[in-house]
Amino acid sequence: MTTLHSADDPRQTRHRSLDGLRGVGALCVMVHHFIAGFLPAAYFGAKGVNTNAFQDWLAGSPLVVFYNGSFAVHAFFALSGFVIAQSMSPNAVPLTLLVGRRYLRLAVPMLVSACLAFVLLKVFGDSSRAAAQVVGNPWLQWYHNPSPTFFQAAWDAVFNPFRFGESNINRVLWTMRVELFGSIAIYLVYRLVPRQAVVPCLFALLVLTIPARFGLGAYMGMAGGALLFEAHASGHLDKLRAGLLGPLLIVAGLLLGGRAARDPAETHFYVLHQALSVVASSFEFTLALGAILLLAGVLLTSGAHRFLERRVPQFLGRISFALYLVHIPLMTTLVTCVYLLLPATSARWLFALPVYLVAAFGVAWLMTRFVDEPLTRQLRRVKEFPAQTWLRVLHAVLAALLVGLVGWRLRGDVLSMLVALVGYAGVFLVGQLLLVRRPAAVSSAPRSAREDRLP
Repeated sequence: MTTLHSADDPRQTRHRSLDGLRGVGALCVMVHHFIAGFLPAAYFGAKGVNTNAFQDWLAGSPLVVFYNGSFAVHAFFALSGFVIAQSMSPNAVPLTLLVGRRYLRLAVPMLVSACLAFVLLKVFGDSSRAAAQVVGNPWLQWYHNPSPTFFQAAWDAVFNPFRFGESNINRVLWTMRVELFGSIAIYLVYRLVPRQAVVPCLFALLVLTIPARFGLGAYMGMAGGALLFEAHASGHLDKLRAGLLGPLLIVAGLLLGGRAARDPAETHFYVLHQALSVVASSFEFTLALGAILLLAGVLLTSGAHRFLERRVPQFLGRISFALYLVHIPLMTTLVTCVYLLLPATSARWLFALPVYLVAAFGVAWLMTRFVDEPLTRQLRRVKEFPAQTWLRVLHAVLAALLVGLVGWRLRGDVLSMLVALVGYAGVFLVGQLLLVRRPAAVSSAPRSAREDRLP
C-alpha cells in the first residue's frame, strides 16, 4: 500500500491499489461488452445463438468472472463506498457543495460521452443493427438510440440516468444513479448521524439492500464499501492481515463474481446459488457480496497491492472513468462498422478487436487528459458557501422555483424533483467557480484526490 501521508491517519492514506483495482474493473467491463456483442455464447450460453462448444463451456465455467462486467460494476460501487467514506473528514465541507460537486463530477463526463455518441451515430449511422443481424445477436443493437436529437442526447446524460436509471444514448450510464444517490446516502450518514452511530447506520443500510427490492440491490456494494473503510479506520481489518484470510477472500469474491447471465443450474454456480438462497437469491446480492469480499481481500493482501500498483493497472485506473463512458459508443458505431467491412469469416472479430482497443484507450486517454482531470482540479476550488446573505437567499429561491416547476410539469414526481434539486446544486457550484478568481492551492491530501477521481 502506498501512502502520501502518515499511515497513522487512515483518512490521509491513499490506497493506490484501489486505483488499480478500478482500472482492472473498467477493462473487465470493456471486454465483457465486446464478448457479449460479438461472441454472445461465451457469456449467455449456447441457447438461441450461433456458437461453438468451447464458448458454451466457457459461459458456464468460473472463468467467466474475468469478463463478467456486471461483477466489475458492483466492484465499482464497493470502491466508491469505501472512498466516499474515507473522504468525509471532520472539517466539514457543506453538504450542498458535496452533493453539487458529486453531481458535476459525474454529469460533465457523462455529457461529453453523450456528445461523442451523438457525433459517432451521425458519422457511422446504425451499423450496430446490421452487425447484430450478422452475428445473430439482438443484444448488440440494443445499446443505443440510433437517431437521437442533440437535446435528447444531452438530456440522456444530465437527467435520465439519475431519474430513471437508464440512457438511450449510452446505456452504461445507468450506474450513475447508484453512484450519485449512494454517495448522497453516505454523505447524509456522516453529516447527520452522531459519530458513534455511523457504523450501525451503515450496517442498517447494508441490511436494507440485501433483499434487492425496489431497485436497492445495487446499493449494497456502496454500503459494504463504507463499512470496510470503517473497519480499516478502526484497525480491526488490519488485525486480520496475517495468514491466508486475504487471499481466501479474494478467491471467494471471484467465485461469487462468476455468476453470469446463464441459469445457475447450468453452471458451476448451482451449489453456491442454493446455499446463498437461504439469505437472498437475487443476482445483485450475489455479485455485491462477491465485490465486498474481493475488496476486503485486496485490502488484506500485500501481493494484491504490489500487482495493482504496477504501471499498467495504475494507467488503467487513471483512465478508468473515461474508458467506462466511451467504450460502448465506440463499439456500437465505429467497431461494428469495421466489423461489417471485414471478410465474412467466423474469425473477423479478431480483426475488429484491435480497432476497439486502440480507439477506446485513445479516446479515454484524451477525455481523461482534457476533461476529467481538469474538472477535478476545478471542483476542488470551492469549499464553502458565498459569504453574502443575498446570494444565499437568491440560490434558495431559484432552487425552490426549479423544483416547483419540475414538480408542476411532472405532476409531483418526487424523484424528478430530487434530481432537479441535485442538478441545481451543481449549477450553484458552477456559479461559485466563476466567482473564485484565484484557485486555492490544491492540497496534496489524498482524500480530495481520491473522492474526485471517483466515477
